[in-house]
Amino acid sequence: MAKFYDTLLWEYIQNPWVRWLSLDKLALRDMNYEMISYDTISEKKKLNFKEVELDKAAIYSCEDVYITNKLYENQEKKEVTSYKILNEIEFPVLLIIKQMEIDWVKIEKNKLKWIWVLLEDEIVSLEKQIHSESGVEFNIKSPKQVWEVLFEKLALPKWKKTKTWYSVSADVLWELSHEFPIAQKIVDYRHYSKLQSTYIDGLLDIADENDFVHTSYNTAVTTTWRFSSTNPNLQNIPSSTGIAWEIRDAFVSRFEWWKIMASDYSQVEVRLLAIMSKDENLLQAFMEEKDIHHATAEFLFPNQTITSDKRKIAKAVNFWVIYWISAFWLSKMIDINMKDAKTYIDAFYN
Repeated sequence: MAKFYDTLLWEYIQNPWVRWLSLDKLALRDMNYEMISYDTISEKKKLNFKEVELDKAAIYSCEDVYITNKLYENQEKKEVTSYKILNEIEFPVLLIIKQMEIDWVKIEKNKLKWIWVLLEDEIVSLEKQIHSESGVEFNIKSPKQVWEVLFEKLALPKWKKTKTWYSVSADVLWELSHEFPIAQKIVDYRHYSKLQSTYIDGLLDIADENDFVHTSYNTAVTTTWRFSSTNPNLQNIPSSTGIAWEIRDAFVSRFEWWKIMASDYSQVEVRLLAIMSKDENLLQAFMEEKDIHHATAEFLFPNQTITSDKRKIAKAVNFWVIYWISAFWLSKMIDINMKDAKTYIDAFYN
């Protein structure tokens, strides 16, 4: 039995898909009690918590403790505090995560600065190409100016309309990029700019003098029972090839001559799906130790040679359909049209 308890984890185990597991909402649900909000205490976040008057901060903090204890008492009455999943899985994992947060994450600042320079070269080059192809200099970061250039000056096909002008969102540019190179260049420009500002600048700004980055690991956030990482989100570091991969490569071991090793379960979701659904095709593929993504590709593309691109599509379908992905989002993830995405999803279910 653990020497600590976590009321939030129990609520999460019961309702992993619910987005309202905050303490104030649980207090309202279980006790019909409205807690003091952080917006109220911080004057809508105008004040840092240390700037809040001591008596107000004390009441706010004590209320958190009191309500948490009331939740614990309610859960104790329901006899869930000795629940096996909590005590044998969740709480031991919490101890590991605690140590991970204490240890922080090491980065190579010099490598990130080198990547920043490479990205800057790409951004400047793309900016010149876009201006040359459009015949006019404009602010590529301005949606309004991009809209004016693409749809008024160059008369490209219009897609989605907003209240004020036609959309130049990522999905619109993605559709246009199949026929118009300038749209692809704007996509690339935005991509490199985001890598530079969000990841490079973001990581360099928060790293301490010893090149360590602190993040918070959350065990009660995602709807898929996985961890999440916030402030910053280290699970969102780019994993694509090329220059984006170099950013991930800047995360290093804190020990000299050591390496970071990445390991993963082999198609764990699809294996669970095979066991739970008892689908003969999936079970047989695993029993015969086949490449499950290749096997799925054979269903999606009957009587066709399975190329690496077709296997890539099958892999995306294998994993994402389990989490109820829509045809729209699957089409965006693997760069295909929505009709084909729906066909693949239907074939998977069949």
